[in-house]
Amino acid sequence: MTEPNPRYISLAASRNGKVQKECWAEALKLAKLATTDVQIFLDAVNHFPDSTTRAEGNKRFPGLSGNESRAWNAVRGRYWVFRIRRSAAGEFNGFNKKWTEDTAGRPPIGPDGLWMELEHDIERANDIKRTFDPDNIFEAFHRVHTLRTPQVSFRWLPGVFEPKSPHDPNSWIRKELERKPHLRLCGNPLDYDVWP
Repeated sequence: MTEPNPRYISLAASRNGKVQKECWAEALKLAKLATTDVQIFLDAVNHFPDSTTRAEGNKRFPGLSGNESRAWNAVRGRYWVFRIRRSAAGEFNGFNKKWTEDTAGRPPIGPDGLWMELEHDIERANDIKRTFDPDNIFEAFHRVHTLRTPQVSFRWLPGVFEPKSPHDPNSWIRKELERKPHLRLCGNPLDYDVWP
């Protein structure tokens, strides 16, 4: 595993790891225009009381969880495009800038050689109304268990596969580039010392 990009880490720490609100608002707005799933989901949950679980929401609005997943995916992909476009100088490496643009919103690759995630402080299953609340969503490396301490500490989830540097020939990103040659236009992971 490579060390996380210090520029990214300091900027993430300044927001306590949360998503950038301006980018999130733009992604949500664009996703509403592109797919009816987002507006249908928002219209449904606006009538729910606070802290409505996914199970309770599905009782009130059958089929809501399928609509929620499609809506979440629509906003998430658009978020990463806006996030990369508006990133500070040095926050993301050149590979990730090209990768996210060329793959229409696939998340950037972290120092563990895997795609980054958007996670919820309060899980969607526990409070479906907060699915799109930017104060409830934070950016995380794929294998990060938590990003919640003032020092922005990273704890890797235990598992069969240990995190690998994007430089490692057995990392997910290197395997992905082997499987999909057209993605090699994003560049060579070996050319970049810091990730994301």
